[in-house]
Amino acid sequence: MTKLLLSAAVFGLFLAAPANALETMKCDDASMMKMHTDMDAMSDPAMKANRDMAMKQMGMAKTAMKDNKMDDCSMHMGMASMSMTMKCDDASMMKVQTEMDAMADPAMKANKDMAMKHMGMAKTSMKDSKPDECMMHMGNAMDAMNKKM
Repeated sequence: MTKLLLSAAVFGLFLAAPANALETMKCDDASMMKMHTDMDAMSDPAMKANRDMAMKQMGMAKTAMKDNKMDDCSMHMGMASMSMTMKCDDASMMKVQTEMDAMADPAMKANKDMAMKHMGMAKTSMKDSKPDECMMHMGNAMDAMNKKM
């Protein structure tokens, strides 16, 4: 049940991502190479936090692929793709907030609480004009939502 809820939440995030993000969700070597090419092309210093989050998710995708956990791999690749386009703005905050609100499984309460804590810090960072800090907290919120207990 938890895996189904997480899959639905991640799928919801994918729907809000650009169309090219959908191409990278397949967990195979070619998709991973394309994702790395896209990440390497992110040379704008303002996108450093996005690139770092995407790289972290790709590391988890590679581990999942190696362990033959294709659903987890696809989820992390999708999160990497979303991380590359996310911004510290109201629209991105609403996307993450919507996914947190959809977490109804009581077994995920600790994850949801941690995600909410990080989203509160992200909102404060956004208000204080600290976009890198904001992105870090949004990434931590997404990690908390997908962490397995």
